Amino acid sequence: MNNIFSQLAGKASRVIKHWWLYLVCGILSVAAGIVLVFNPLESYVTLSVFFGVMVLVSGIFSMCVAVGSRNLFMMRGYNIFGALVDILFGLLLCAFPSVVMVALPILLGFWLMYHSFMLMGLAGDIRAFGAKGSVWVAIGGLLMLVLSLFCIFNNFGGRMLVVTLVAIALMLFGCVLIGSAIELKRVNSYIEDDLNPIDYGD
Repeated sequence: MNNIFSQLAGKASRVIKHWWLYLVCGILSVAAGIVLVFNPLESYVTLSVFFGVMVLVSGIFSMCVAVGSRNLFMMRGYNIFGALVDILFGLLLCAFPSVVMVALPILLGFWLMYHSFMLMGLAGDIRAFGAKGSVWVAIGGLLMLVLSLFCIFNNFGGRMLVVTLVAIALMLFGCVLIGSAIELKRVNSYIEDDLNPIDYGD
């Protein structure tokens, strides 16, 4: 039994070492949101491409983590699907910005809703590994869910409202990813400690 646990823990340790991908993606998302707050983009087309690039980067990073998880995360299949959705959505935003911009608030809402559920699932995975900060990841997911409903059911206003929604979404998404990265780093430390117990001598 101990041998089986050690093998699983070893695989988990290799996977969770990718926590820094969540951190990098989170920092980029927060930075992008701040840029939008202080330098609102002049056109919907530019905004669509800008947001599309961020979604595409997020999808690529998420795919790297999901593919390497080897069934250690309970929602691995959904994570892979979500990464594919991000990549395709990002490419769509970049390739056809003038078409997508018409429904950008609604598309943003559904994107946030999907990722809110994914983050709440990730919180469950983090809790299963014994980390105490999983509740903050879950709360972040709930906040994203609330924002997603606002985007979907309050599709009104001008350019500044859309810019504000995208900025808030990027910053909130980034903060939750950063929090997730910190918790995954802690989990990785716990696993490494279990795999490498301190030798106090005979």
